[in-house]
Amino acid sequence: MYKLKRPVPPDYPLPGTEEGISDYEDEYSDEILKLKICELLPAVRIPYNNKRLERTFQLIGEKYNGLFANKEVIVRVQVSIPRDNWDIDNRDLRYILNGIVYGGLISDDNINFVSYMLEGIKGKGNVIVNTYTKEVIDM
Repeated sequence: MYKLKRPVPPDYPLPGTEEGISDYEDEYSDEILKLKICELLPAVRIPYNNKRLERTFQLIGEKYNGLFANKEVIVRVQVSIPRDNWDIDNRDLRYILNGIVYGGLISDDNINFVSYMLEGIKGKGNVIVNTYTKEVIDM
């Protein structure tokens, strides 16, 4: 029995990838900033920049400017792709982290301020990037 694969988002720039701001949802509750963006998180091996994703996170960073400034945070990123089997370690987080630094949400993305988790989940439709940012409390 041969199983057909569902179409997979390409690992190259989508039309308009360099333009505008992505649609997003944001919520700050219980000391967690929750963001949902329908956007492709680029693969690390493909030489293109997703400036739209970076600008979107910068805009969100500006909205919540200083919320996590000079604090150690953990950033949890969930990437949903409608495919059964794909490698999460092939996705590039720099556009998310750079955007929230440029927007002033966090002070810097170096090891003194940021830890992160990248989680791949099987999606049912569009590519979605969910991001959760929270201050680290002594563990």
